[in-house]
Amino acid sequence: MFCPQCSQPNPAHADTCVKCRQDTSYFRDRLFIGRQFIFLQADDQHPVALKVDDVVQTYHSPTIFSRHRHAVSFGDQPPANEGSEQRQARLSRRRRAPDDSGRGQGNLWPLPDQPQLPHPSLKLLTVVSDRKIYQPDTEASLFVAAPDSAGNEAVLEIQLAGQKVYEAKVLLNRDGLALHYYTDLKEGEYTAVVTLPDQARAECTFSVAEFSLSPLIATLEEHVYAQKRLTFTLKLLLLSVPYSGPVEFGLQCGVCGERVVATQEVQVADGVTKGEFDISRHGGPFHVQVTTPDGNTALVAFPGTGAVEREHIPINPLGQTAEMGLLPWENAQPVRGFYVGPGEVNMTPLLLESVQAASGRLQATVDVPQAQIVTFSPGHALTEPGQLIERADLKRGQAIEFDVDAPYTLFTVGAFTQGKPFEGWGIVIKPVAFEATLSAPPTAQPGEEIEIYLNIDPPFTTGEEPGERQTPMPAFCWLLAYDARLEHESPVPKLAKRIYESIRDGSGNLAAGQVPDARDQRWTLPEDAVLGISGAGLRAPQPLQVLRMAAMEAVSYSLAAEPAKAMPIVAEAGVETPVMVVTPTRMQFPQLVYNELFYMEGQASRTVKLGDQIGTWRVRAYLFKGTDYRELTSDVQADKLLYAELDLPAIASPGDDITATVNYYTREPADLVIATSFGETRAQVTGSGTQPFPILGPGRVEARIESQSGSDWTLRDIAPPGVQKVTASRLLILDQGQTARGEKVVIYASMGQVLKDTITALIGYPFG
Repeated sequence: MFCPQCSQPNPAHADTCVKCRQDTSYFRDRLFIGRQFIFLQADDQHPVALKVDDVVQTYHSPTIFSRHRHAVSFGDQPPANEGSEQRQARLSRRRRAPDDSGRGQGNLWPLPDQPQLPHPSLKLLTVVSDRKIYQPDTEASLFVAAPDSAGNEAVLEIQLAGQKVYEAKVLLNRDGLALHYYTDLKEGEYTAVVTLPDQARAECTFSVAEFSLSPLIATLEEHVYAQKRLTFTLKLLLLSVPYSGPVEFGLQCGVCGERVVATQEVQVADGVTKGEFDISRHGGPFHVQVTTPDGNTALVAFPGTGAVEREHIPINPLGQTAEMGLLPWENAQPVRGFYVGPGEVNMTPLLLESVQAASGRLQATVDVPQAQIVTFSPGHALTEPGQLIERADLKRGQAIEFDVDAPYTLFTVGAFTQGKPFEGWGIVIKPVAFEATLSAPPTAQPGEEIEIYLNIDPPFTTGEEPGERQTPMPAFCWLLAYDARLEHESPVPKLAKRIYESIRDGSGNLAAGQVPDARDQRWTLPEDAVLGISGAGLRAPQPLQVLRMAAMEAVSYSLAAEPAKAMPIVAEAGVETPVMVVTPTRMQFPQLVYNELFYMEGQASRTVKLGDQIGTWRVRAYLFKGTDYRELTSDVQADKLLYAELDLPAIASPGDDITATVNYYTREPADLVIATSFGETRAQVTGSGTQPFPILGPGRVEARIESQSGSDWTLRDIAPPGVQKVTASRLLILDQGQTARGEKVVIYASMGQVLKDTITALIGYPFG
């Protein structure tokens, strides 16, 4: 310890200073080292000296030091003539839990210096595509959200089968948003990677292949994760008709390569069914595939179901405890894309009134002579803690208030309570500053133009000064309208996961409770303090040694019949969509009909023209204002009193014998005619059902249904399979210094990647 008179360092077991003989025997009885704070119970009779931020000072009154703001050294000298092996053995023994005999003076180990702890960090960076699967030669749009990096320039890299095929610089707007388009889509598996100037990274994946959409529409109504079981309710439609009958659920696990790891047979009544899976033995994340007896399928995603992500983490141990998770559970409330729920009640000297509030409030349950609060707002990228609040003589029932920033503020509190040091911590999540509504008509005709309305509440911002003029509430909106059968990845769960990981890493080593004195050998330092690691909660990257190989190849695919493109519509503010005449024959079947990122103030409206298909259109809006965001959804049922909807394969070869179907609906007897280039199928139908017919090759298929009250005609084309052209296929393993040349050179990190790409190409083409 440092001598309080001459500042001389001394051996840990010394009762007096080796230089001036000042009494130091009480040093460890007056020193308390916690996870977040260091406490001194010093007075004029018992002064204590510490080195705080490289300066040795002597203290004569009770003092609290935040370990997030200060580095503290104690001046304990190691034993004389101690070698490195002896020091390592001493540290190893120090990490064990000694018995009570350790309180003796002669058995004290030197106290290790306490470095300043790192502050919690948060990067709200994410990237998603407007769809998870595209047709070849269409256009993908990539939405980048980095609310805490507004105005920066990001680098977007697109990889095909692990190889970079595109790179661009993307300027983020004043709220940290961007929408970027990529048009060179060939069949394969893609990864989009976004990197910020500070090296923060985010990525998303999507696929390009020939495909057709199943008439089965599955919507996740609710889901709960409890006791390691995933329970969910689904709404199932067969185009516009609620499905009834048996279905099979297949649980697909991401860690297992999307393999089905469990199945369940259930009955559907009037379009509603429930399912339940034990997911404790699987890594996730999960999808559930729904399959009907006649082969119709739908896929439902469950974000936040990875093995680590699905667990609850504590966010407040003071008073009414609280937990957060990425999946809903009983009594949990949604906030910012994750969920917060109450736990047990702890009797602590200070209690947090609410974990969701515009400002933090700590109430004293006992008299508190001295308290210190330190706050952190990771979403604002502060290099220093946000606030340092010190209070003295806080009486029972009185409270300490502190500011809270979006999306959350972490606080640590240290206090002397009845002569005993206490430390704690907690999280206060700031509510989103605005509410919003999305309005769309619940039903519409196929091909009809509909009006979409967005409203923000409150519609005006409140001025800081009395009488200041109100201005409309500004926000940016990413608006999509797409076929509900398509899988679309929302950015909100990804942002929620970033917050979840930030809180988990920032609070993992924090503690709540009384702090023992430094003489108590049963007290153990956090592992980061013992080892001198300053990045508590951070995982060091592991080196990866790989064999680098080069494959020279030039593989291209060409389609004999080009499919119709489903291009996004980029609307300009204040420009109305021109009215189009809808032909009697339904033949325009885009999968995405609206895709725009625009600025709005208070309210906005857009005109959207639906495609000709029967079924559900999903209108999805994401509103961003700084680090606040909202996700809004409205479904539009496109339906007719009389229709015949074709369910066809995307491609077919001459000579194939494929069974396709027409899904029909009519309230009265009707004549159904299905015409292909190989013949006609005729039937009299009523009600709802399916009519099978043969497909013998590529070409146009026409379906007509006619009754006394009306008719419906629809056309679709079946494309021939693509032609694979391989101009080179040499695989080389290069030694250092060797060179490979070719029209296209692909670098593989491992032989496993070569095999994966080869097998994927063989089984995936031309079947889609």
